[in-house]
Amino acid sequence: MRNNRGNSTPIVIIGIVVALGIMFLFPLIAMTEQHDDMALTQAQTIVNEFVNKVATNHEFSQLDVDNLQLSLASTGYAWDPEITIQQLEENAAKKANGATVQVGDGAYVSIYMTQILNQLAANKNIKLNSGDTITLKATLVSTKRSDEFKNSFYKFTGNEKDSVQASAML
Repeated sequence: MRNNRGNSTPIVIIGIVVALGIMFLFPLIAMTEQHDDMALTQAQTIVNEFVNKVATNHEFSQLDVDNLQLSLASTGYAWDPEITIQQLEENAAKKANGATVQVGDGAYVSIYMTQILNQLAANKNIKLNSGDTITLKATLVSTKRSDEFKNSFYKFTGNEKDSVQASAML
């Protein structure tokens, strides 16, 4: 008696190809996502160290900003660092009987990245006073490797940009 099961060779080959794809594709995606997470963690550490250094020294220079950009680039991705300083401006004081009396609370004046770079080019250092606040936000400009890898296999929607941020009041 003859066994009439048909030719199942193409189905077996397709099954093997799919199994191999699954065996290598998902671990590869997981590894690239882990690499991206490590790069984000490294960038967060770099940003925290910069802000802590500025908070400790009460000043920073163009060299410090250049080193920040080089350190962020060492993660393997392109970053756009944005430094914002809020300087405490003392409110107008009123003189009474020879003593200075402050009227109201101080106000904060914000200084943004372009102004900071201009000041650094002119003054070489930016000095901060007690009560000032510095905020550093680094936004990822380049595409993460895991997203590039996923996009090569299927359409990955979403256009969000990752960022890391740190802030300190002096």
